[in-house]
Amino acid sequence: HKFAHNMETIAAFGTSTARFISCMSVKGDPYSIDVPLGQRLIRWTYSPQERQYTRSRDIIANQDAITTLTSPPSSDYIVTTGFSGDIIVRDADWSIKSIVPDLYPEILFAYWSNDGKYFLATVEPTGEEQQTILLLFKFNEELGELEFDMRIVGENRLFDGHFSMDGDYIFCIEQSWNSVIEKKRKDNNLDDEKVLFVVYNLKGDRIKEVVLPELIDKDNPDLSYPGYVQAIQTNRNGLIAVSRRGSILIMNENLDIVHEILFHNYRVVKTMIFDQDDLICDTTSGKLSIYRNGELERDIHSVSGGYFMDWAIRGETMWVIDDASINQINLTDEPVDIVKHIYHDMVCCGIDINQDGSQVACGDFSGQVLIWNTDEPGKPIKKGSAGWMPIRALIWKKGTDYINIGCMDGNVYAWNINENGDELPVVFTMDDAITSMKWEKGDNPYRIAAGTTSGTLAIYEHNEDGSFKEVFNLKAHKPSSGEQDLNFGSMNIFSEIWSISWSPNNQYIATASEDQTTRIWDLDGNELHQLIGHTTAVTSIEWISIAWSDIGINQPGHGEAILTCADDQTVMMWINTEDQWELHHVFDTKAITEWHTLTYLTILDNSVVVVTQNGWIYAWDLRSKERIASGKMHMGSVEGLVSNISSNCFASCSSDCSIMVTKFKVN
Repeated sequence: HKFAHNMETIAAFGTSTARFISCMSVKGDPYSIDVPLGQRLIRWTYSPQERQYTRSRDIIANQDAITTLTSPPSSDYIVTTGFSGDIIVRDADWSIKSIVPDLYPEILFAYWSNDGKYFLATVEPTGEEQQTILLLFKFNEELGELEFDMRIVGENRLFDGHFSMDGDYIFCIEQSWNSVIEKKRKDNNLDDEKVLFVVYNLKGDRIKEVVLPELIDKDNPDLSYPGYVQAIQTNRNGLIAVSRRGSILIMNENLDIVHEILFHNYRVVKTMIFDQDDLICDTTSGKLSIYRNGELERDIHSVSGGYFMDWAIRGETMWVIDDASINQINLTDEPVDIVKHIYHDMVCCGIDINQDGSQVACGDFSGQVLIWNTDEPGKPIKKGSAGWMPIRALIWKKGTDYINIGCMDGNVYAWNINENGDELPVVFTMDDAITSMKWEKGDNPYRIAAGTTSGTLAIYEHNEDGSFKEVFNLKAHKPSSGEQDLNFGSMNIFSEIWSISWSPNNQYIATASEDQTTRIWDLDGNELHQLIGHTTAVTSIEWISIAWSDIGINQPGHGEAILTCADDQTVMMWINTEDQWELHHVFDTKAITEWHTLTYLTILDNSVVVVTQNGWIYAWDLRSKERIASGKMHMGSVEGLVSNISSNCFASCSSDCSIMVTKFKVN
């Protein structure tokens, strides 16, 4: 995780990358809320008169993605934790007071005792490790410093530690990985699985545990299984709310069940406000439900599956933050008034930067394209629409204001961004969903290549009148037969082309596919080479001209290299010698302990950058083969990556509806 120091996000677009305990209402200001956006801390301020949000503050807060954002109850300090493990204390002006070095990575929850004297962080297990670590700190309010006190190692996976009302005890849930539970559920072998409510004292002694009652399978009433806990919340009356799929348990500090709230379906509650006798929860069904003493008082149609809720004005207005939006909800109005702040409202996919690096364009699964100025991290400057069809690929024609957008219905749209983008025209249509597009290399490209989910590769010429003419069409990858590894994708149905790259002289083209191969074609449709080595789907490819010395080969002159990444967590570098391609080096991301796949790669300043399905960015120097940077920058799957030579940066977009423009801090 030390490599997270080597990257910084110079611009971040979107509303937030909120997860669990990572947002905070601003004390004394009911119209402002602090949220994370990757490694940046953003303050959004809402104007009731204009019914608009503005980005009023913005700093780089941590080494990589912010995972928790809290404040001690009795002071105005702000404490953030990063995924890499750094804990930073700031004053009300956001000036740093103290830094706790990276004790443990992957801090996902953090809470304060009611008196503000103790800070508790929950560290997620890594890899195959099941044991969670609780980190307990004492807080020196005068100095603004956290002093490490002790760690508690759970016997299994601990979830979301909280303090008791008097601060003398720590409550947490102990449970197996959800995937373990689900597997055993399918195998009907759950006898040894249980979910425990565990109590520790501040010396780290485990003093009490209670087994939570099992849930009944709605499809098979004879089958019960441990209920995987989604959220915990405490109130000032000494009660604890425990959210599970389909129910919420209300317990006292003796761990007796006081109430059980059952939903009519398996709604999931990820966040709650537990305020005296009132419990407010936001569920995946899109309802905000208010309970008093365990009884439903009111249902409000709200946002679906929020990650964070808090009062803006107690009992009147509240904040709800979900995957893509920030919402202020006025409960006193009838009907309830919800003011939503949103940009991309569904998975971001497809991204590119214009030639001089001043603008970035990004598509999403709602068919929307937004364009941002990279030096103005506020609102997007332009908006285009490809209907409601999900966008899968987006590419900017070099040196122009012209963008092509490829969608899941096989249509490719065109947008001159100097013109209105409300109803973009279709310029060509292919046989299946567009998965990748690339303009040929050079300053004045006129040919564009596109690939589809059915394995079709096509090339179109862009005419002066704006029309496109198909000049090449090939079934480049065909469905496989026989036994296959179907852990990823749909090889038995299609062999999707996930990525395309032109050769440096534009005489050849390479395709990367779900069928685990990279294939090189001439423009007559002849297959010249197959690069075989990846054991799962090949997801991205770049073909470059490079000096041999720049990739560590001790000989003069230049050559060509192809870099590919795949779901098998490797990046392969292939070099061409005497018209033969041979494997030169294999990079891997096995230092990432979470399960992941690699989604895209790009080349920048003699380094290869790759991104992952779980939000990581990884980079290696091509000469030394050493890792130069890595860190979790998104909280979702990265669904687009592109580099820009002019600005010496790269841009990524994610399913968490965020866009990051990032630079290396080292050369």
